[in-house]
Amino acid sequence: MRETPSYRAPRVDGAWLCEPAPNQSPSLIDANRRLLNSGSVQWMGGSLTELRQLARNDLLNAARSYSEAIPASSFPFDGKSDDLSLTPIVMSGHQPELFHAGVWFKNFLLSDLARRNNGVAINVLVDHDLAKRTNLEVPSRLNGGRLGKEVIDLGKQWDGIPWEFAFLDDVDAWERFVESVVEHLNSVGIQKPLLSEMNPLIRNAILGKRPIGEGFSAARHHLELVAGLSTIEVPFSKLTDCFAWRSFLGEFLHRAEEVFDSLNRAREQFRTVRKISNPTQPIPSLRRNGSWIEIPFWTYSQENPKRRPLWVRQESSGIELSDTEISLATLPSNFSLDVLTGELARLAEAGIQIRPRALTTTMFLRMTMCDLFIHGIGGGLYDQLTNQIIRDLWTTDCPSFVVATATSHLPFENLQTGPSSIQESIHRLRDWRFTPERTIVPQPDDASGMALLETKRKLLDNIPSGESKMGWHQQIARLNEAIRQHFASEGMRIMQYHENAIQSDRERSITTNREFSFALHPKELVDKLRSLVSSDHGKALNY
Repeated sequence: MRETPSYRAPRVDGAWLCEPAPNQSPSLIDANRRLLNSGSVQWMGGSLTELRQLARNDLLNAARSYSEAIPASSFPFDGKSDDLSLTPIVMSGHQPELFHAGVWFKNFLLSDLARRNNGVAINVLVDHDLAKRTNLEVPSRLNGGRLGKEVIDLGKQWDGIPWEFAFLDDVDAWERFVESVVEHLNSVGIQKPLLSEMNPLIRNAILGKRPIGEGFSAARHHLELVAGLSTIEVPFSKLTDCFAWRSFLGEFLHRAEEVFDSLNRAREQFRTVRKISNPTQPIPSLRRNGSWIEIPFWTYSQENPKRRPLWVRQESSGIELSDTEISLATLPSNFSLDVLTGELARLAEAGIQIRPRALTTTMFLRMTMCDLFIHGIGGGLYDQLTNQIIRDLWTTDCPSFVVATATSHLPFENLQTGPSSIQESIHRLRDWRFTPERTIVPQPDDASGMALLETKRKLLDNIPSGESKMGWHQQIARLNEAIRQHFASEGMRIMQYHENAIQSDRERSITTNREFSFALHPKELVDKLRSLVSSDHGKALNY
């Protein structure tokens, strides 16, 4: 496996990562277009070049249709030609959740790179990923006055359910959630978080019986449009009616054994290079069960929205698809695209969906629908696997992508911190245990204390050897205990110093935490992220 850089998130407030550097985007787009339009790759007998043209037009139509259906959204195509074969498409994507500011930075960069390349910026909402996050970590001083973190829950669990079917039914529970978040933020001096500004649109989504992720995304996208960004939003679920998607899925079904072998082989190579021992990282291996093999797709339905792996097997009667609970479809061994289209339509009519996993999601988007994809750090790392699978299956080079993130700390006010050195406090504790005399400045009139210290000094000046040393050690231990008891107030002071150091370290980790949701930040975050993408574009890493 060709190893790519190990991307590292910047820790300093206001620092950003963009690799390759933004000013290299024109050459990356040109190279990717030449590669993907070369005609060397075919899916289901069709040229990838032709599929890309169809896919891009389907993408435009799906995005326009979705935008028109979402309140407070728009379709900022800026009058560009509807022929997207001539228009660069820069793309990114993420789950429709309240992610951290570093993820949001990608959308600002997305808009900027598209503008600089006279292209279109499209953000894909990965609504077939699991709706795992049902709470927010929020900084607070409400309990005891010290800076800490509170986990505020939405009051809803979506175990194993994708964002596409994640609904929040209780608008009052949402309002209580927002009130609690705002209260905790106020306790640390953060007023008017973006969540308050987003609240009306999210509330409307709940009242309109729309998925909660759609509400999050519509509210966030509205902030972007008001800030002058020119991005288009589309859920991945709206892209699975297109011809290119059916061709992509059909290619994988026809070549299921090759896909199975390629993914597992690339996974093992990745784990070897990275020295990974956890069996679930970076992804679980595909499994085999008799004649059945697991392929990198999910299936779920409106009736049973819990996501399940897609399994296939090649039989004399054809290729059978299953979710291990029911048989989904049986296709002829040499099925055509028309036959697959009919079966997918039948499944869709029954509410059954087939969706890609993470690697196949970005593989499809990078190869068909865009000219440059912007990843976060995790996606950029894992798409090394995607690249290897592309090389294995189609013996072609892979389109380049960009990896980007930024760090923005919450603007805490009037933060008072204690001692900064945990190590110093640990050293003091160790001294108090083994050499307490180092930590003590005895008072001249403390005769008994001075006597204890003098006794120990004499013992240290006369260290015996041989068998006598055991008794000497016992004397030292007894003296240390006597010294600690006599100077107990000093021990309490050292323990308090250590506790303060721990608390100070905890508070510092909170104030420098880059993982807090962007929705917790005040509106100044928008200007901050916008200014980052307008800074020196000759650098890939700005610390």
